[in-house]
Amino acid sequence: MILGFLFGKRSNISESVLETIREIEERTQNNKSLHVIEAIDYTGRSDIIQACIAVAEKVEQGVMQPDDIDDQIFQNELQTNCSNFPNPDLMIQMGGRFSIHNFMLWQMAYTELYFLHEDDTTQFNDTSFIQALHEYQKRSRSLVESDLNLI
Repeated sequence: MILGFLFGKRSNISESVLETIREIEERTQNNKSLHVIEAIDYTGRSDIIQACIAVAEKVEQGVMQPDDIDDQIFQNELQTNCSNFPNPDLMIQMGGRFSIHNFMLWQMAYTELYFLHEDDTTQFNDTSFIQALHEYQKRSRSLVESDLNLI
């Protein structure tokens, strides 16, 4: 069973594609075993800006005070708040690119990055995925409290 989410600017998507997306989201809303999250016309910077605007509006409306704003309040306003897993543990970048390309900037603060050197993304297969997972397993992951306090 797949649970589907879409985030990004839906206003730039044709109505026929949006209707299909809404149908898939509706049919999969109770599924729990596999989460598929799609980003269409999404940038990390625009996500952060829209979250800032949403928080500012709540302050302006008196719903909260500036001192109430913390990591969780801010993260709840991000477009990725649709998922139970908003912060990825591992990002696999394909196509010979070596950056995160403005994708989920807030959410990837503690994400492990794996860069696949092949230029052709069609080369990515089960073996490539397993190799990335093995590399991820070798890494020591820990959040440093002082890092969390900087936010």
